[in-house]
Amino acid sequence: MQPLYFLAGVTPATLTPGNGQHVRLCRSLLSSRGLADVFADVAEGEYSSFELPGRGPCDRVGTILAYNTPAGQAPRRLGYWPEEQQWTQVGDDLWIGIDPAGPPTPEELRRKRQFDWWQAVLGDGAKYSIPVIRRPDGSTGLPTELYVHPLTGRLEEPIKARYRRYWDESAEVADWFFNGGFDGETSSFTKARALALAVDALSINYRYGPLEQSVLRLVDSENYLTVLSATVDVQGVVAAGQQKKSGDAADLSTLPGPQGV
Repeated sequence: MQPLYFLAGVTPATLTPGNGQHVRLCRSLLSSRGLADVFADVAEGEYSSFELPGRGPCDRVGTILAYNTPAGQAPRRLGYWPEEQQWTQVGDDLWIGIDPAGPPTPEELRRKRQFDWWQAVLGDGAKYSIPVIRRPDGSTGLPTELYVHPLTGRLEEPIKARYRRYWDESAEVADWFFNGGFDGETSSFTKARALALAVDALSINYRYGPLEQSVLRLVDSENYLTVLSATVDVQGVVAAGQQKKSGDAADLSTLPGPQGV
């Protein structure tokens, strides 16, 4: 089941302000609680909420919020049952609840739009799709604009603004993998930074961010390099090198990719 979010002190009137004819979520409220990106692709009517008649986590009153899956499925249970749920405080006024007997699956975390390329097995043992953000040749697996420059006559393909931040940050990852950044003693590319970028990459395809990582911990010491390498197409570079050397198609079953991690 998808995560439940308990917003302490929030009522339905503040969560969905209006005259009763609108059911849009208050984006400024979500932003103040650190949920703007996770709910960015959740439109009108694509969420479920429940005002607790009593007190919830940490003996606070408020509202439980959850997004519906892209398939339109609401959470199986929307409420507060502390004996059957695991609630974690992730902010001053925010808790995330999961059902330990049925934790979120990739399908329940996925966004409406997916950019599939490589796959990585994450901490829950399930496979997640990781997009190629930046290839060594400067191309990307994310959406780009297309136009012919009026002065040069060249075709230009700048990455769309929605994904510019990921593109800019991926330069660090590419430098680390392709320019000797594996020297842990001298590299400024710390494990904390690597984790942040891996979670960021996961957030492109899934409703997942630092708050969710603190609860679900899908990215761990065994897979964070796999996630990061996929974002800069290390697997593709290795496969191309194998194929060029042998003259045969590369065996991707040994690489972190679509056929296995």
